[in-house]
Amino acid sequence: MYAYQLTGPNQGVYLEVDRPEPTPDEVLIRTHRVGLCGTDVEMLHGTM
Repeated sequence: MYAYQLTGPNQGVYLEVDRPEPTPDEVLIRTHRVGLCGTDVEMLHGTM
């Protein structure tokens, strides 16, 4: 699976990471699309 990791203001990397194994009381959901909200953008720019 893939992840986007913030490494600093206006910086991030797209990584391939191991798929997590859910415990018996958890579920793993396959995501097809995501969206960003204003708070996500503030975190990306380092203003939050």
